[in-house]
Amino acid sequence: MTLLEQAQALLEGPVTLQTLNDLETLSEQASGEEKEQIGDLIETAIISAPLDVIEQYQASLS
Repeated sequence: MTLLEQAQALLEGPVTLQTLNDLETLSEQASGEEKEQIGDLIETAIISAPLDVIEQYQASLS
């Protein structure tokens, strides 16, 4: 399973802080176009995440 496929599989369930962290990890491991595509998935996940998850995620980036 590619990193992109792993990232897509993470989005089959509800978006949690762990989901976002796992997507970030996969993005760090990827390169080139795959990295960009995973980045797009991260943006999609953030948009669909509950507000409390978004706030936790933003706080973890600081």
